[in-house]
Order: sequence, then structure tokens, then C-alpha cells
Amino acid sequence: MEIVAVKSKPPGPILPPKESEAQLPEEKEPGADEQEPELVDERQVNKPRTRKLPSAEELLARYTRKCQKDAEGSARRREVKARQWERMVKELDDKDAQLKTAKQLTAAVEQYYERHGLDG
Repeated sequence: MEIVAVKSKPPGPILPPKESEAQLPEEKEPGADEQEPELVDERQVNKPRTRKLPSAEELLARYTRKCQKDAEGSARRREVKARQWERMVKELDDKDAQLKTAKQLTAAVEQYYERHGLDG
């Protein structure tokens, strides 16, 4: 048996159906659909979300509250920084005192070893 290839025609352009061929939605009779309405979940209904915009007075109140909070925060940070600075100055003074004492002790230890040597 012999197989023969046959060329097929390329498909034509896709055109919209003619008005006579188009399927129009069927019109329902007024009394035919008097059944109980289906219960629809509220989450499935696409309601446009409308949000009430704040008034000018509310925006001004928010802004003044923000400015007040910002001022309180910066004052608090300044106080914390001042306390840290005072603590560092105290610590530095303490370290200076320790160093002064260590220098005096070093001189005393050197004098001792010069006089007595390693005999003790």
C-alpha cells in the first residue's frame, strides 16, 4: 500500500461570526424565573471599596500630634545622649585617677627594687 501526502489549504483569517450566525442571549419570560433567589456569600460580591477621606481638621490634628511626638522623641534622645556623655566623662576621670595611682605605685616599686634588688 502506498502512502500519498496531500497538501492541505492553510486556514483562512479568523473573522467574527455574522449577525445571523451570532448567538444572541435568550430572553426570559417575566414569570418563568420566579424561584427563590440564591444566597450569595458577601465575600464573593465585588463591592467597590469606598473610604471616607479625612477632613482638613483631622489632617491638621494628625500633623500637630506627629510634630509633638517628634519633638518629645528628639528631647528624649538628647537627654539620653547627655546622660551617656556624663557617664563617659565620669569613667574617664576614674581611669585618669587609676592611671595616676598606677604611676605612683610604679615609681615606688622601682625605688624598692633599686634599693633591695631581687633579694626582697
